[in-house]
Amino acid sequence: MRIINEKQFFSAEINTEELNTWIQAVRNEGFTKAMLFVSAQKRGMDDIAEVTTSADIHIAGGRFPGLLKDGTMHTEGMLLLPVDESSNLLEVELKEGAMLQGLDETLTRHDSALSSLQVFFDAFSEGKVEMVRSLYNLTGSEPGCIGGGAGLASLEPSKCILTRGGWRKDAAIIIARKRPLQVSIAHGWQAVSEPVKVTSSHGSRISTLNYEPAFMLYKQMVEAHSGESWNNRQTAEWMRSYPLGKFRLEAEYVVRDPFASDGNDLLLVDEIEEGEFVVLLNGDNERLLEGARRAKNAVGEKEKDEVRSLFAVDCISRALYLGERFNEELEVLRGNDHLCGALTIGELVNDGHGPLEIYNKTVALAKL
Repeated sequence: MRIINEKQFFSAEINTEELNTWIQAVRNEGFTKAMLFVSAQKRGMDDIAEVTTSADIHIAGGRFPGLLKDGTMHTEGMLLLPVDESSNLLEVELKEGAMLQGLDETLTRHDSALSSLQVFFDAFSEGKVEMVRSLYNLTGSEPGCIGGGAGLASLEPSKCILTRGGWRKDAAIIIARKRPLQVSIAHGWQAVSEPVKVTSSHGSRISTLNYEPAFMLYKQMVEAHSGESWNNRQTAEWMRSYPLGKFRLEAEYVVRDPFASDGNDLLLVDEIEEGEFVVLLNGDNERLLEGARRAKNAVGEKEKDEVRSLFAVDCISRALYLGERFNEELEVLRGNDHLCGALTIGELVNDGHGPLEIYNKTVALAKL
């Protein structure tokens, strides 16, 4: 299947000959920069890099657990989005020093004209945390931002960011835009416990909660809410249904996704700082779908008969939780608009109601 509309180019399979044709079409329309989203299967990646690195336009991007096109999730395929000439497409190394210098130089060139950001990064790079803090320190809370983590659905570290030098680890792509983005975010998970304090943590590893072994207390909280013994289900199933949430003033919790334990430590997809207070979260399909409706409604009213181009980042673990009903979420997000986007491993969002944050199990939407 091949779709071209609203300057969006999509194919449900990897086809480098077609990719070459797309690049030429983008070039003929006057674009010199483009963002390429690729589904995360392993085959065809070297062929894609060979095409994009030799192209006469700047193409950068990432490989993701899946692509979103209108009402469908695709685990194979390619999505190419031209980047307008007023925007700057930046490749960032997620290493201290080089990263900060690159960010500072690029964002300084935009001065006050910077209105929004799209950011895609190696979800398994330790440098992503410093990148988010640096972006926030450099730009403040004003620019709207939407983006997320690239990588394989298996959660294996991989070369997942496409640069002019080919596929790389420990890298990020930033589109600094002069045009504003209206960004919305929601998830639908509900608090089902009293707050507990993160009393010992390192990065994405929690060692103690309320000074007790973290995994032990987490299991007790899950059993108390579910009324079941932990042994009745697989650990992965429990963790998929019971994420943690940290407080954000006047907004939904920031979700943190546990995926494994190591002894008495609880391992999360993204970091949480020592001293934070968290609650146990739980949800069901209807509440998550209602969260998607809130995200759709928050994008704003549209004119009668207007068809908009919307971009979504939706968490892979959210899709796994919803299962067959995930297509219902995509239909909610799409409505009567054009919808494209990616399944991500962590969602990077600033919707104007707080600092720039990485979320899990969350959906974000923006009008392009």
